[in-house]
Amino acid sequence: MYHGDHRQAEVLAQEGLDLARQSGDMYVSSGLLQILGATAVYQGDYTRAKTCWQEALTLARQLGDLDIMSSLYQNLGMVTESLGDAAQAEAYYQEGLTSARQFGHQRIVSALLQGLGTIALQRKNHAQAEKYLQEGLVVARQIDNYEIISGILSSLGVVAARSRDFIQATAYLQEGLALARQTGHQVNICSLLQRLGEVMIYREDYVQAEKYLLEAWELARKINHPEIMSALLTNIGDMVAVKGNGEQAKIYWQEGLKLARQIGHRERMSILLTKLGGMFFLGGDLIQAEKAWHEGLEIAGQLEDQETIAGLLMNLGQVAFLQADYEGAEVYFQKSLVLARQAGQQQPISLLLRSLGQIAVCREDYRKAEKYWQEGLEIARQVNDQRLPVAFLCNLGQLYVNQQQLDKASTCFHEVIQTAQGIDQEGIAHAFFGLAQVAVAQGDKDEARRQGEKSLGMFEAMRSSKTTEVREWLNLLSVTGNTADAS
Repeated sequence: MYHGDHRQAEVLAQEGLDLARQSGDMYVSSGLLQILGATAVYQGDYTRAKTCWQEALTLARQLGDLDIMSSLYQNLGMVTESLGDAAQAEAYYQEGLTSARQFGHQRIVSALLQGLGTIALQRKNHAQAEKYLQEGLVVARQIDNYEIISGILSSLGVVAARSRDFIQATAYLQEGLALARQTGHQVNICSLLQRLGEVMIYREDYVQAEKYLLEAWELARKINHPEIMSALLTNIGDMVAVKGNGEQAKIYWQEGLKLARQIGHRERMSILLTKLGGMFFLGGDLIQAEKAWHEGLEIAGQLEDQETIAGLLMNLGQVAFLQADYEGAEVYFQKSLVLARQAGQQQPISLLLRSLGQIAVCREDYRKAEKYWQEGLEIARQVNDQRLPVAFLCNLGQLYVNQQQLDKASTCFHEVIQTAQGIDQEGIAHAFFGLAQVAVAQGDKDEARRQGEKSLGMFEAMRSSKTTEVREWLNLLSVTGNTADAS
């Protein structure tokens, strides 16, 4: 599909198709439409490819040719998947699988199982994806089809990477790459290099990541594959962002988004809009962040990607919160919380409860804030991130200080100091400052100064923005001896 003189092939195929239609030769017409679809894919015009292959499928059905039908179902599934219509792509793959099994065409059976695996992967149903892919791998190995084996191993590498098993992901991808190099299948080689580069970024092996990505980029440009080029621009932007160059990362992501828009690749568009929104947010450009995330949310809704929808709703809630639109922020957070609870995602649930508690504090509804934070703390203790309970304990401790519930506040801050050693120095510094406020409220000025100075020293060492506040608090303590209301 990606080799040869495609322009000349297109011209000749179109001339042949005109003649075949005049003579009523459905077999020849179907074959030439398949060629035209392939040339359209090469040119990145997936919509035209789909139109050609749908017409070819209609002819194949009239002819009753299961072999041609199953092959066309596979091709239609691939381009429809790239166009972001996972439901229609899945329907094509399932129909093709039925035809291929009836015809006994094992190569297409394995390819269609691969397609169904990628759809499940897109929906983040990793167990179903692995089931389809492993079944397809068995069939492909039986017929020694290295091209399909390498493609399936590529997808299995993605499944393993998303499960955070980067060692297994690397093994799958490297085996797939070795097979792809043997067959000379440039698209598979390019895709596997891209995914290996992505995994190396996760493994923080940036030297190896750069090596894979640069080789993939040169090949993607050579074969003019906009889908892989868009993915590579995403990865290169990620690597640049990790190195601290956010502006350059945005340039790469914007170029990747431009390519994704050209080919109508909605999943890639959603990914890149999410990343761009995050970079705008970090740069303080809330308007552009909101714009990117709103568009990403619309696309994620079309894809029925519940995990991305939940994340973008949370992001938009943060924008609204910073704009002091507490009502709007609460709506976003509550919608996101519903989705997070449905998916059983403990960490997002706890983060959303923390944000809802912050909104309640801004509205001076302290009872509701305490309720949110107590539930969030209980869930945070179950998450494999010890910094999260620390954040809730600091929030609750400060809330109790402001409500003069000093014993509860002291308990929270002492727990932070006991549990956050070597994990969250900033949390410990906040806890010392909290204990200083408790001491003032209890009338112990010396203890307040002692705890406050511990906090100040830690914040200074971290060059934290909190340093000035704590220093001014201590200065005020020396002058008045009473700063219980400072926070």
